[in-house]
Amino acid sequence: MESLKKLLKTDQFKEISSNNEILREIRLSLIKMIGDKQSKLSIRDNFLFITFSKNSFASKFKISKKEILDKLNLIQNKIAFTDIYSKVDPSIIKTEEKTPAKNKLSKKAEKIWANLYRNLDDSPLKEYFSKKND
Repeated sequence: MESLKKLLKTDQFKEISSNNEILREIRLSLIKMIGDKQSKLSIRDNFLFITFSKNSFASKFKISKKEILDKLNLIQNKIAFTDIYSKVDPSIIKTEEKTPAKNKLSKKAEKIWANLYRNLDDSPLKEYFSKKND
């Protein structure tokens, strides 16, 4: 807890938050210029590293790399980027998880579940099978 208090009291916290603001601005401008909403950015020294999700976005970036570098340096004054490195990593693509469709029972299976349900009467399993049949 003490280290967290020290971090909040020092300028490191302000530096981290300002770097996040810079990254957010850069990200928004890159989305406008290139269109890859799932790209990832990082800054090390005076270099910007971009990981694209598809080759098409990386190709579009490489065509206009010099113009993009100039525009990004105009956006903010804190860091003057000397170069931008890019790579493609398709694993960063976010896939939407599909919820499994409710399995429908065949008519024969429905009859079996209904007969089993009737035969159980007051068994504790009756409630389980009734939910299973729905």
